[in-house]
Amino acid sequence: MSYVFKMVRNQYDSEDLVQETFMRAFSALKQFSAKGKFSSWLLRIAHNICMAFFNKRKNYKIDTNIEIENLGEKGIVNKSTNDHNPLDITIKYEFLSSVNLAISELPPIHKSCVLLRYLIELSYNDISEILDIPIGTVKSRIAEARKKLKGSVVRYEI
Repeated sequence: MSYVFKMVRNQYDSEDLVQETFMRAFSALKQFSAKGKFSSWLLRIAHNICMAFFNKRKNYKIDTNIEIENLGEKGIVNKSTNDHNPLDITIKYEFLSSVNLAISELPPIHKSCVLLRYLIELSYNDISEILDIPIGTVKSRIAEARKKLKGSVVRYEI
């Protein structure tokens, strides 16, 4: 689950947390209500496990490395053309690194909203359901996160 990896930014911890998510979901499957989406229910479990993980490890260090091979998959490098200017790729990589670092430094309550909105591309209603908070709270957390990100992301001319 990319959400868990983006939250903890560590492959080994995220694998453990994803496994715990699926184990908890399997054991609680009878409690799933068909009224809601299964994916939202599963993300809610993953979110709760991530929050418990952060609460246990207050001084958790987040790995902010980005794999350069994945830049094409993320739309940073246009693979459809032969335009692979190393300077442009480096600038875009540095910008992406800056964004990832800034997101990783957000408090977990803001980071979860940002990741659910922009990584998983969920609606405010879905985020509200997953986090079990009002839609207004989701919107305010995302707005606060944007302000923090705006001030901490290094600007690059692309």
